[in-house]
Amino acid sequence: MDVMELGRQHGGVVRWRELIEAGIAVAAIATMVEGGQLIAAGHGVYALPGADPALVTVRLAGGRLTCVSRARALGLWVLAEPARPHVGVLRAAAIPGCVVHRVTRNQSMIELLRQCCRCLLELDALVIVESAVVQRRVSWDELRRAVDGARSSRERRILQLVNPASASILETVGRYRLTKAGFHVHCQVVVPGVGRYDLLVNGVLYVELDGAEFHSDRQSYRNDRRRWNLLTVRGLPLLTVPYETVMYEPEVFVRLVGDALRRHRRPA
Repeated sequence: MDVMELGRQHGGVVRWRELIEAGIAVAAIATMVEGGQLIAAGHGVYALPGADPALVTVRLAGGRLTCVSRARALGLWVLAEPARPHVGVLRAAAIPGCVVHRVTRNQSMIELLRQCCRCLLELDALVIVESAVVQRRVSWDELRRAVDGARSSRERRILQLVNPASASILETVGRYRLTKAGFHVHCQVVVPGVGRYDLLVNGVLYVELDGAEFHSDRQSYRNDRRRWNLLTVRGLPLLTVPYETVMYEPEVFVRLVGDALRRHRRPA
C-alpha cells in the first residue's frame, strides 16, 4: 500500500508504526518528509498536506479515526458526515470536539462494523454495513458468525436488513424506507427481455430511484428511458422517484409508493 492511500484511510494522518507495518521503508518516509509529501507533526505522527489540524491533534493524543469517520475514510457508503469526528482511544479520555470510543489498537473491519451498529441510528449503520458486504470487504456469513450470541440484539437486527444485491446507497435507503413502512421489497429485479430495475414492491410495482449522479453520459440516460418505456409497453407499472425524495422526504416517498399500488389495484 502506498503512503497516500494509507493516509486517506486514516483521514490524512498516520503514525510511524502504521507506515512501517504497511511496508513503507524508513528511507522512503524520510524522502517524503523532505519533499513535502508528508509533514512530520511530532511524536511519531505524520500528516498529508491539507490534513485536518483537529485530526492531527487527535493522533498526537493517541487517538485514531473509528466508527462512521473511519468508514467514510475507507470509502464505505456513509449517509451523512458526522458533525464531530468519531475517534478511538485505548483508554477512555475526553478529546475536545470529538466523539470518543474505546477501541482495540488494531480494529478489524468486523469490529468497525459492529461498532457502527452500536453507535449509529439504524439506517446510518445499515448503509455502512451493507456497503462493506457489497464491496466485498467482508462477507455476510462472517458478520453473522461474529454477531451470533452477541448481547446486542441491535447488531443482529441490522444484519438481517442487509441485502448484498444492493447497487447503491440510494437503493439501500429506498428499500429500507419501504420495508419499514410494511411493503415487501426486492431489489435489482430482472425483467427478461427488458432489463434490470432497482426495486419491485409487493410483487407489483417497479420502482426506479433516479439519482442524477448515475447518468454519467447521454447513453446511460437513453438506456434508462428505453427500459422504462419497455416496461410501460408491457403494461407493467413503473414509478420513477428522484434522489431528493428518497433521501430527504421519506414520508412523501412512502406515500407515493402506497398511492401507486392502490391505483394499480383499482378496477378499470
